[in-house]
Amino acid sequence: MQIVVVADGVTQKEFQDKLIPEGIVVQFVATVGEASKGAGAYFYLREEEDLVKDREIIESLGAPTFVHAVSTTLHDLPDNCIRICGWRGFLLQETIEISATRNNIEGASEILNTLHWRYQEVPDILGLIAPRTTALLINEAYLILQNDASQKQQIDSAIKLAANFTSGPFELAEKIGVQKVFNLLVHLAVLDMRYNPAPFLKNEISDLGAAS
Repeated sequence: MQIVVVADGVTQKEFQDKLIPEGIVVQFVATVGEASKGAGAYFYLREEEDLVKDREIIESLGAPTFVHAVSTTLHDLPDNCIRICGWRGFLLQETIEISATRNNIEGASEILNTLHWRYQEVPDILGLIAPRTTALLINEAYLILQNDASQKQQIDSAIKLAANFTSGPFELAEKIGVQKVFNLLVHLAVLDMRYNPAPFLKNEISDLGAAS
C-alpha cells in the first residue's frame, strides 16, 4: 500500500515515529499539489485553515483521506474525508480518535489496522473528544492563573502530580499552539459558554497579536 502524508516537517517526523510496517510505502510532501495520484490513502495534516483552499484537490484524490479537522465537521468536508486531530503530539498517542461517515468507516479501519494504529471512533462533533477536553483543561488552568497567585510552572507541576499527566496544561498549550487552543474554544463557546476563553488567555492572544 502507498500512503501520502501532506504535512510540515515536524508532523512528518511524528508520523514516522509511529513506526511504519513493512510493505507500506509512504510519500511525504509539504503541499497536497505534490501528492502522487492513485495512493491507497492520504493524510492531510496541514493547518486546518488550508482545508478551504485545498478542498477541490482533496476531493479529487478519491481515496480515503484522513484530515486534521478539529473545528471542521464532516458536513463541511469532501465525502472521502475522515477527521482526526493533527495537533502536536496527538498522532503519537497510543490511541487516535477518528470520525467518519458510515460509507468511510470500513475503509478507514482497514487502513489504520494495516498501519497497526489503535483508534477510537468518536462522534462527528466540534472539537472531537480529546481536543475539546484538552482545550477545556487549558482554559481552566488560565482561570486558576487569573484567580490565584500561582505561576504557570507551579500549576503545571500540581496538575501533573495530581492527575499523573506527563504534561501540564500550559506545557500542552505551548506544544499545541495557544492560538489553536483559543480558536477551538471560541468555536465551542458558541454552543456552550463553559468554553468561553478565560480573560488571561484572551490577553495572551492579544499580546501575541501585538508582538507579531
